[in-house]
Amino acid sequence: MKIYLIRSARYLLRMIIILSVVFALMSLTNTLNVKSGQLLEALFLSRRGLILVGLLLALAAIYPRLSFTRIDLRADLKADREALVNAFASYGYIPTKESDACMVFRAAKPIKRLLLQYDDAITITSDGRFITLEGLKKELYRIEPRLNAFLGR
Repeated sequence: MKIYLIRSARYLLRMIIILSVVFALMSLTNTLNVKSGQLLEALFLSRRGLILVGLLLALAAIYPRLSFTRIDLRADLKADREALVNAFASYGYIPTKESDACMVFRAAKPIKRLLLQYDDAITITSDGRFITLEGLKKELYRIEPRLNAFLGR
């Protein structure tokens, strides 16, 4: 639950930053319908502004559920370590943390990390018979076939 709230808060913060940049650009180009000093009043006291704020909060609340997932694969973290590292390396990921029951991979290139909004961590945990991959849904679905090929399945 803690990580869910952190992901939600980070997404809300990113959306606020993007919205602020859009409002700043609109203010600089004189395309705002209100004066710069009245922007917060229009945003929080008008019906349209409250709908925008409500939608941002609702989107931030459901973002982690829609964008992150877990995938279970039959593999052993210790025995298949080299195959896992090679599969992730072929997809542009490098290991950043490693212990007996856990590995964390991150995108190797800074531009890919930026495009993934620094939510690029893929965590692999092991319970002995299965490994569990946790991370961005689109990244896991892209790397799963490659993992199966490297693991010989």
